[in-house]
Amino acid sequence: MNSKKPYSQYTKDEIDKYRHQFIKNTLRRASYRWPWRSVALKRAWIEWGKYKCEKCKKEIVAKEKQLDHTKPVVSIKKGFQSWDVYCERLFTDALGFKVLCLDCHAKKTKLENEKRRKYRNE
Repeated sequence: MNSKKPYSQYTKDEIDKYRHQFIKNTLRRASYRWPWRSVALKRAWIEWGKYKCEKCKKEIVAKEKQLDHTKPVVSIKKGFQSWDVYCERLFTDALGFKVLCLDCHAKKTKLENEKRRKYRNE
């Protein structure tokens, strides 16, 4: 929200958009405390500060790891569907997460975003 604009001048659409973004960001933050994230991290753990990328099998240090949802939280084809679907995918079980190195995560994200643009433009 633009803090320079008086709150009384926001349209219903602007408030709805802000509400949607606020809820999404709050849920994402809460998901970091989801216990099955830790289970997924333990699965890829080698020793103190070292993990194995579940895609390329490369050994990585802790700051190079990314915990990725195997099934995108927001559908590639359909986009945002509902809060129920969003929460179900965000708060998945341990098998719904993969520990990836920065390179593998970047490649996966890039491919998903290309597919999203393709479906959006159809």
